[in-house]
Amino acid sequence: MSRTIYLELVATSRMANDLTIGGLFVNDKTLTLQEQCEIIVFNDGGQLELPAKAVYVDGNGGVGLEVIGFGEDLRAKIAALLEAGVAAAAEAATAEPATSDVARLATGSAEHELAPETGTAEPAERTDDGPEAALEADDASEAADGEEGSEHKTLHERLRGLPLVEQIKRAKGGTVTERTLLERLYGKNVWEALLRNPALTAPEVARIARMGSLPRPLLEIVLANGTWIQIPEVRRALLSNPRLGTDQIMKLLRMMTKQELKIATMQTAYSMAVRSQAKTLLKAEGG
Repeated sequence: MSRTIYLELVATSRMANDLTIGGLFVNDKTLTLQEQCEIIVFNDGGQLELPAKAVYVDGNGGVGLEVIGFGEDLRAKIAALLEAGVAAAAEAATAEPATSDVARLATGSAEHELAPETGTAEPAERTDDGPEAALEADDASEAADGEEGSEHKTLHERLRGLPLVEQIKRAKGGTVTERTLLERLYGKNVWEALLRNPALTAPEVARIARMGSLPRPLLEIVLANGTWIQIPEVRRALLSNPRLGTDQIMKLLRMMTKQELKIATMQTAYSMAVRSQAKTLLKAEGG
């Protein structure tokens, strides 16, 4: 597939509701009617790759996508990803104290340190405001908490604008969601660091491997990894890369079954060189 679209999957969002019935609406001025693409939906709980095609184009950048092969199996996977995202977000929220709590603790500590150590306490100033003053104080506290909450940044915002050194550092570790966003934000800046990350998953490898602008040395990194090229998804991604050399094409085609070779001879996403060599191998095998 020629296009990959990354979308953050958030529970209760319109996109989540649309996906559960097999479609969604995106803003993309480059997609044409009936064009196929790959949707990668992700959240803190993981990611899911979905094949799709454009079934509606409004001419103003709005595109209606239909998930190819949608059924109960994909519906269950989408629901599982939504649940995993909610669980991961809840776990992250309980792992650290709220910013407002930390601020209150710090303020209380500072006030305690500044209080004079005298034998007698000054009598508190009497007020007649009663419960109204308490309510006003509560309102002020809630307003302050709201302002602090608005300062909390999403993962996308935290990763955006990183210096190059930090981009590479993050790409060498992090979660699947973080790596997906880093690749989306910084592209070629982080490709090598990602490919040298031992935690990289097959879909992540395939996404990078199909990049037509991927430098040949980085293609070699993928091709030299025996585990990766055993995965059909990665092999297909590599074969769709126009920078693949003749020897590299043959190396991958020789790993394919006869059925895969038959498909390769008709796969328009592959170059003529790939299809021609697939036909040659198929003929040699008596196919």
